[in-house]
Amino acid sequence: MKKNYLLIFLLFGYCQLVKAQCEPMPIAGDQLLLIANETPEHPIANLVDGDSTTFWRAGNGAFPHNIELDLGEEYIVEQMSVLPRQDNANGKLASYEIYASLEADFITPEKIGTLVYESYQDSTAKSIIFGAIKTRFMRIVATSNFDPSNQNRLMIAELVIYESPCAEIGRLNQTLRFDPIEKQLTTNAPFEAQVLTSSGLTPKLEVVAGPATIEEEKITFTGEEGEVTIRAYQEGNEEYYPTEGFHTFTVIDPSLYAPTLATRLTTNYPLEMPELMPYLLTANSNIEHTDVLAVEKVAFEIEGDTYLGEAIKNSYQVWWQPSSYGEHLITITSYASNGVTTSETRTIYVETPNNVDKSVQPLDKDLILFGGQNSRWLYKTVSFPQFVGAYEQIIGDFWTTCPDVAGDCDDWDRKAWIDVKGPDGNWIEIIRYITPYGRGCEHQIDLTDYASILQGDVEMRMFIDTWGTGGWDVHLRLNYKAGTPMHNYSYIEPLWDGTFDFGNPVKLQPLDTVLYELPADAQSAKLKVATTGHGWGSNNHQNAAEFYDATHFFNINGTRTFTQHLWVQCDPNPDGCQPQSGTYRFPRAGWCPGALAELYEYNFTPYIGAGALELSYIFDPRYSDICHPNNPSCITGVTCGDCNAGFNPHYEVAANLVIFGNAPVLSSTKAVAAETMGLSLFPNPTKDYFTIKIGAQATQIQVQLQALDGRTLQTHQFAQAAELKTAHFDIKALPAGMYLVQVLAEGTTASLKLVKE
Repeated sequence: MKKNYLLIFLLFGYCQLVKAQCEPMPIAGDQLLLIANETPEHPIANLVDGDSTTFWRAGNGAFPHNIELDLGEEYIVEQMSVLPRQDNANGKLASYEIYASLEADFITPEKIGTLVYESYQDSTAKSIIFGAIKTRFMRIVATSNFDPSNQNRLMIAELVIYESPCAEIGRLNQTLRFDPIEKQLTTNAPFEAQVLTSSGLTPKLEVVAGPATIEEEKITFTGEEGEVTIRAYQEGNEEYYPTEGFHTFTVIDPSLYAPTLATRLTTNYPLEMPELMPYLLTANSNIEHTDVLAVEKVAFEIEGDTYLGEAIKNSYQVWWQPSSYGEHLITITSYASNGVTTSETRTIYVETPNNVDKSVQPLDKDLILFGGQNSRWLYKTVSFPQFVGAYEQIIGDFWTTCPDVAGDCDDWDRKAWIDVKGPDGNWIEIIRYITPYGRGCEHQIDLTDYASILQGDVEMRMFIDTWGTGGWDVHLRLNYKAGTPMHNYSYIEPLWDGTFDFGNPVKLQPLDTVLYELPADAQSAKLKVATTGHGWGSNNHQNAAEFYDATHFFNINGTRTFTQHLWVQCDPNPDGCQPQSGTYRFPRAGWCPGALAELYEYNFTPYIGAGALELSYIFDPRYSDICHPNNPSCITGVTCGDCNAGFNPHYEVAANLVIFGNAPVLSSTKAVAAETMGLSLFPNPTKDYFTIKIGAQATQIQVQLQALDGRTLQTHQFAQAAELKTAHFDIKALPAGMYLVQVLAEGTTASLKLVKE
């Protein structure tokens, strides 16, 4: 009996040993050789270091991202696991392709699929399983991420490859590919999901989650909205392993979504005009889920008449001339594609100006405090007078005071600005400011040129780059001086707005060239530019950009036309804001601590009626940052203190073209009217050829390729837009550079830039 027990014990132990030897086992990470694009702070080695607190981050911006693995020797492999970054939900791997080979000749994938996460915060390890194969080399191709905030980001904490020594081998892996199922409406008819297998075998489908069923092989919606996940399974045969795949898509109930609607018309002030003149009515309307829903039209109903708003950029606009002074009822209605409407009604009183100055204070001791109230950003909706020809000047009084908070006034000079949302929904900067060192100051600025956006109900915001060393109480008062303006109407066109590198060796001139045509009936025009330089120190060559005396240029049609000497003397302070702490006395690039930034103006009136203009903003061509990480000759500790310090020279730029007229100035007549024509070019840049996409209804189309000096290089004629689908425009013989592609269709002309590499 004891011998039998012993035999059973030995057999059990043997079975357990065999079982243990046959269980999938991770291949040691330290024996794997990996190659992939990486960031210096998060290298590819982090993928297999066994430490879930570290992670690999893909180094180049756009998908796909490739990971190449050498397992060191041959293994039988049938699965791997992917652990997302653990301390942050961003950048998780979504769709992928897996390749394997004994000779590193990757031809067909072993698995194509998409990882399924329970939520955006789900950071659990995900398994990828396929039929067992013998391999030494593997390639993982990441084709997309699960990251709504950034579609180019990819981060993985751990990648584990498992050996399965006892797995059956000898069959082929088959892959599944879903035709993408875009967002659906609950009212859509049942449809068949298209799933192809590399084997040609037919998969079975089932709904594993969400408000849908499979009926007669068709996806049928239950009426609720949510996320639907479809599983496709193919059981395989003698030649192919079984396989499965998942696809997730969104279903929405269209009846739940109404368009938003906002107008600048205000009931807080009358509409003032010395005589009955046209006034611009604007409305902004949007709706959620713009990939399946749309705002179809916005209508203005006034005194029984209905006017359809013209869609201009992000707004709907109508010029309305009141029929009389007195009360007018204006109803604005937005119509969405789902049949849902939204309306707003305003009672507007049209009056003659009373020749009395008005004062409005949109900011009145508003606190901006990092980590607290209005942390760096302050947003408000305010009401201004609405008028045509009633005020000759708008003067802004702006001042800062120390708040009653820990830290008092901020100790440092911080960049700041005030923006107003224009009729088209875009933010336009009206004031650029740099805070003083630890004290409040007073300032005044002429804002008359911004009269077209400083009226009615307006969204306003202010930014101060505070970082926890105190805050600011901010004040702004606008004084409207009654009188007859030089021009009754104006329009603002932002040309450049944002942060741009200065001296980046890879791109010394970072601003795009703008194509623009001033309205022929305009009376005058000016370019207003606020440019301030930031970044300095031993890791920025010559203390750029804050302390670099730069000279920039504005070119029109390739000719140097205007010069901007970006250098301001700060002692004495231009706004009298002194004494201060810190280095406030040193001159700087376009600004001084405790002063409104220098505003540069250039006369564009001579270019009215001159046709299409090519406008370029050229940063000082003498300067290149030799300490920039993009400089291949930069050597840390030799040529510069730290070539990868990261705080490189840059400019904050806000450049607005202001156009004035005595008749309504609705909008620019940009040479690039491509949006309304539905015009696009691709590829762009290109080396050999390009193709054109245009609105489907266009007919009688002429395409001209032009040099920037106006010479026509190619001309092509097409009767229908469909003919453009197969047309390839050959430019192999042309030298590298920039060209214009001009398209004339049914009397409308649009132009786009084309770059030949």
